[in-house]
Amino acid sequence: MLNVSVEDSLSNGTIKIWISEFNHEKTSLEDDPCSFALKNATTKEIIKKVHEMVMNDKKLLVKEIAEKMEIFVE
Repeated sequence: MLNVSVEDSLSNGTIKIWISEFNHEKTSLEDDPCSFALKNATTKEIIKKVHEMVMNDKKLLVKEIAEKMEIFVE
């Protein structure tokens, strides 16, 4: 018998998802490709642009900055 800690085991939800995917003939262990590419939002150039935007309009929303900079926000 093999001793396995709780941290090393899969959740019931994960197991159910895997069973469902297997039943729908998804047998690959690889992730599906994303439909979009994320941009790196931490370059000095982007930080400078965002800083300038905020200094020009202090009421600017994060969503508006993300749209103007074309960066992904959850």
